[in-house]
Amino acid sequence: MEWFDDYKQEMEAIFAEAACLISSFPAPLQEMGLHYLEKFESNNYICYLLPFWLQEATGAKRGECRRLGLAGVFMMLHYCLLDNVMDNPQHGGRHKTLALGHLCYIEYERVYRELFPAFSPFWHAFSRCSAEWAEAVSMEQEKDFFLNERLKIAHKASPVKLSAVGAAYLGGTEHLLTDITDAIEIVLVTLQMSDDAEDWEKDLREGSYNSLLSWVRSMMNRPSDAPLTPDEVSQAITVSDALQGYAAIAAENHARLQRLSVSSPHLLAFHQAMVDSLRQEAEYIYEERNKLMSGGFSYILSNLAK
Repeated sequence: MEWFDDYKQEMEAIFAEAACLISSFPAPLQEMGLHYLEKFESNNYICYLLPFWLQEATGAKRGECRRLGLAGVFMMLHYCLLDNVMDNPQHGGRHKTLALGHLCYIEYERVYRELFPAFSPFWHAFSRCSAEWAEAVSMEQEKDFFLNERLKIAHKASPVKLSAVGAAYLGGTEHLLTDITDAIEIVLVTLQMSDDAEDWEKDLREGSYNSLLSWVRSMMNRPSDAPLTPDEVSQAITVSDALQGYAAIAAENHARLQRLSVSSPHLLAFHQAMVDSLRQEAEYIYEERNKLMSGGFSYILSNLAK
């Protein structure tokens, strides 16, 4: 995992600074903020490693990548906290969650203001990514983005693109922005697919949109708003090989990513790891089912021979 191991020192420095800043928050929110920081440190890597993965392609300086990585940490916290409130509207602590999320917003906007003057085109990208996120979280159920406008499932994480966009402006490589944003959106689609493959039971229970469930409905010729039972989904995965086709979409994403002109071995490796994980899970289910079927057939033959 060179895409991770090569940046451990950078990550440690970024998270240490983030912890220091959170420690200055008002007392009721300090502990809560540090808890979420620790919780999210072990995942969401793309939020703070992306500027480093693209440093060579964008020409951004190392110090600038660190600042963008720090902004990415607070951006990640801000949107994760908003997601928590939207997913759990009855939760009693939502007022503190929203307050903490606002403080995180102030921190990552502050870093961006240090890096980009008011007239920078970066701020147009900032507004666009925020609008894309808002549309995605409010319309995904109605529009079934995975089947109808697949790239839009990446828009739930659109603000992640800002660290790469910022790196391109800082490095003077804004002519690469189209390919850079295309590449990141492809990666974010597969990342969402990977998350949804893990979370389908929770999302089914809570009524949240999930791309794997959307895929299963399409396989069953069900409308996008048709209810599914856990047993139906499990059968689609274990008997009808739903994950095989789902993983094939991720593999197609990787082929598209490789055709783009953006040179980022670590971004490619990160994406390949997700593709491999989905493919291996699909293959494991397929092989286990065949073993069971083969074992059952052998059992029948042994009984017939008696």
